Amino acid sequence: MGGISKILLLSCLLCIQETWGEEGEVDLKTQWSNLDLQDYYSPCGSPRPKAVPIQELFSVTQRDPETQFQPYMLMLPRCDNAGCCGQGYHCVSVNTTEDSVMVLTKKNGRTDMRRIHFVLHHECTCRPEGESLLNYKPKQTTP
Repeated sequence: MGGISKILLLSCLLCIQETWGEEGEVDLKTQWSNLDLQDYYSPCGSPRPKAVPIQELFSVTQRDPETQFQPYMLMLPRCDNAGCCGQGYHCVSVNTTEDSVMVLTKKNGRTDMRRIHFVLHHECTCRPEGESLLNYKPKQTTP
């Protein structure tokens, strides 16, 4: 964690102590040692669960706004917003597997079952934001 961030955190703790005054008795050394800095800085590496609407699993041309899905969303491990990368970089998946699930679909009063395919992210890394991902293929792990 950078020096400026530590100063800001310490400033916040000092503000708390000033606000609480004598009655609250905040021990800054104890507060500082108990502070888990991992909560404030998380490097890109492990995917995080993300609620993904099933409609988003289809390409834009395949999406049908009239079709309803049950469940409406799936919790999938994703690399976007999974950690911090340096300026000009973003967190992308480098190890994936494909999976599928059966969902209930409703359209025009008709109910059916449909298999939905999706990609699971298993490992993330930082890549330059401008880098074309067209030629980049994540490593596929066989389940």
